Amino acid sequence: MMKKQDGWVVAWLVVMWPLLVGFLGLVLDGGILLVRGQMLDTDAAALAATDAWDREHWKWNGTVRIDPMRAESLARQYLAQNMPSARLVEVSVNPANRVSVRTEMSVPFFFMRVVGMKEKAIGSFSTALRRNRAG
Repeated sequence: MMKKQDGWVVAWLVVMWPLLVGFLGLVLDGGILLVRGQMLDTDAAALAATDAWDREHWKWNGTVRIDPMRAESLARQYLAQNMPSARLVEVSVNPANRVSVRTEMSVPFFFMRVVGMKEKAIGSFSTALRRNRAG
């Protein structure tokens, strides 16, 4: 003999399963996105770029001047060695020896593919300063 309530669990699972998978995907893929964002080491790339100061200029004038092309090269080299999946978007050097670096990378999703989201681009921005002294 069957009760009136038989089958409600199956109906509930059919309705709730997509919501549960979506929530699980949001939590897990969101966590991966946060961790990868923290791993995007733009601070260190900006700091590495400040080493592009012109030693000859300092030797003759006593002031530090950062070479913008060399700064970009050093930032790109740092990212290639330490975070190959990151992309250097912009490096700018201002006259006060402040180097700004903008990077980005794409983070693939695993669970969110169910709802059509394959990846998310994340970005980071950092600035480092080289004081007006050598060393």
